[in-house]
Amino acid sequence: MTRIYMANNVIDRLVDGVCVLSAAFCDKEGFSIYRTSNEFSPNAVSEILDYSNESELTTIVGEINTVMILRIQSGHFIVIQCPNNSNFGKARQKLRLAGTEIIAFL
Repeated sequence: MTRIYMANNVIDRLVDGVCVLSAAFCDKEGFSIYRTSNEFSPNAVSEILDYSNESELTTIVGEINTVMILRIQSGHFIVIQCPNNSNFGKARQKLRLAGTEIIAFL
């Protein structure tokens, strides 16, 4: 399997339909490398990260969904979309695990 396919597989496994509705893997400039849904467009997230003081994990709570962004060592980031009634602890745990796993494929 290619490295790109394996990285995409890490992102696909994040989505469970309960805690995580969609996910995306973005490059350092904020462009999507891979996303699980065409309706989920995380491109504007890179601008938000400019204000997050280099935090590893940033959470944005909206009216309908919550977005969590994990910066990884390479400068890339993973974004997940969660319903507001989901288990955020489980979602964060899955996100951190994905961040650790995806490093091997960069």
